[in-house]
Amino acid sequence: MQSNGPPYGGYPGANAMPQTPMMSQQQQQQQQQQPLYHPAQHATSPPAASYSPAGSIPPGASHLHTSPMHASPMHASPMHASPMQAPPMQAPPMGLPGMPGMTATTAGPAALGPPPTGGYAAYPEGHPSHQLPRNVTYQQSVRGLSGWNDPPSAIAGGAGLKAAAAVVPGGRGIDPPAVFAQLRKRYPDQEPRGFVMRELHDALARIKEAAAAPASRERFTPQMDRQIADTERRQEALIDILAGEGVTDLCLANLVRFAMGLRERQWDEAQQAATALAVGSQTSQFEGGQWIVGIKRLMELMRTYSTS
Repeated sequence: MQSNGPPYGGYPGANAMPQTPMMSQQQQQQQQQQPLYHPAQHATSPPAASYSPAGSIPPGASHLHTSPMHASPMHASPMHASPMQAPPMQAPPMGLPGMPGMTATTAGPAALGPPPTGGYAAYPEGHPSHQLPRNVTYQQSVRGLSGWNDPPSAIAGGAGLKAAAAVVPGGRGIDPPAVFAQLRKRYPDQEPRGFVMRELHDALARIKEAAAAPASRERFTPQMDRQIADTERRQEALIDILAGEGVTDLCLANLVRFAMGLRERQWDEAQQAATALAVGSQTSQFEGGQWIVGIKRLMELMRTYSTS
């Protein structure tokens, strides 16, 4: 038996008609196929802490009752834009070179001025030598220092050695023939090369004798023994140089002065000669001047530890 009440679980529709025995079976089927009526539900805003993408509709809300917080991104204010939304388009900076449609507004580097035409001033303004000729090198402009930093090949001759010895105390005005004549006057029948080699050998022998004496063993430490051995090695290199033909008269004259200072205990004369040799030894023929350290150390050992 059919009931005239509403279907189970629903409400009668707005256009629903009560079923009567007179209704045909077709009309009853059409009435049952009509949608059921549901009461309208009001949209509620989600909590503030919840996240909903822009333009989405929360569950249970109708697209006709969208709240202002879930408005379309095209109508949302910038202050309430979604963090997933891309930033608004901005105008590119003007004045960047290399961009299409852009023109550079920054000025390029200033053009370099012409090079200075004056010479290099090695002296302060007001110095008598401040006004130097143009188109000259530094060595040619400074009086007394011409060629002071030339390469060894440029000062291998006697002129370079004379210029180097001229700026050393005790080396100014050295005349090799006069030094050789003084040697023959003090020590007749002495040849310059043989005299230098003999005096260097005798000085080192006296130092070794003093080092071997029992009274001097306390002063000669193992470090001093190594210094004596190194001095002997450097002295042998100098003797080999003297045996050759590449030694200039100026260098030989200073070696004679040094040897006479050792023999006569004239330490100031020997020191001045060693200083002149140190300046003039920066040539390839003197093997980098390694023997200069040897003669200086020989003089110090002679002055401190030699016996009479």
